[in-house]
Amino acid sequence: MSQRNRFFAFLGLLLAIAAVYYFFSTDRTSDLVLIGTVDANQVVVSPKITGRIERLAVDEGDQVKTGQTVAVLDSRELTADRQAAEALLHSLRDQVSQSRSTEQSTSGETSSGVLNAQARLSAAHATLAQAQADLQRIEADACRYTTLAKTVAAT
Repeated sequence: MSQRNRFFAFLGLLLAIAAVYYFFSTDRTSDLVLIGTVDANQVVVSPKITGRIERLAVDEGDQVKTGQTVAVLDSRELTADRQAAEALLHSLRDQVSQSRSTEQSTSGETSSGVLNAQARLSAAHATLAQAQADLQRIEADACRYTTLAKTVAAT
């Protein structure tokens, strides 16, 4: 065996030994172990509604209980928001009322427009019938005059 082949064989044996050692020496649990320090000095407080704080009922570092008032919000902003919402509601109600009255007035106009159009159509049909009757009378008169003219010419 050549020196080169011996080197690769030795390298393969060394790799196999390292793989077996790694396989038997490593921990295969799925638990993650972390080492450190937990700092819980900060607590985030979030109100149900937004607004400016008028006054704080507690100081930093005070112990508070569940349900205790921590801060009082400025009611002027909340009142202004409520009034703006009421004004918007009133405006929308007025728009709905105006739309309903417009719908009622245009409904009457549309109905009368349809009735007028139907009346004009009936008048046009009557005029057509009159014109057809006049045509038939004129054709009958022309036929009669032609017959009369032939009779007078023959005598």
